[in-house]
Amino acid sequence: MITNIKDQLRTFLSQTLDVFFSGDSQCPEIEMDVPAEKQHGEFSSNIALKSAKILKKSPMIIAQEFYPVLLEALERSPLKPAIAKIEVKNPGFINFHLSPSVFYQVISDALQAEINYGRNTKGQNQRVLVEFVSANPTGPLSVAHARQAAVGDSLVN
Repeated sequence: MITNIKDQLRTFLSQTLDVFFSGDSQCPEIEMDVPAEKQHGEFSSNIALKSAKILKKSPMIIAQEFYPVLLEALERSPLKPAIAKIEVKNPGFINFHLSPSVFYQVISDALQAEINYGRNTKGQNQRVLVEFVSANPTGPLSVAHARQAAVGDSLVN
């Protein structure tokens, strides 16, 4: 659910901010990250920082110009109930705070799916090479090498 919102936010930003870029310049790739500090919300984008060279302005000014456009677009977006707050922070990050209903939905999904929650079929029937022990020929083997071998063997099994 939250991963889905992350993708939806990326698409929302891309479509909304396209108006700031002329035909010659294209909107940079939208990145959505989880901020290191919880007070900055659940997701953060550095799009204003990445746009500074293109738009030839300070990232903070760009983020402040993006802000009212994002708020207006959010009012018409299906994402509206999921976003509690959007804020701009130095040096030009745009932070998104999710509403509690998003987290309640994750709990509900987990309870409904029971033991199958979080399972998916990505990579199913594909071969994977896992290299889990690297014995350094220039130095002695240690207990850590043995631990890595045990963890890697368990992972592969």
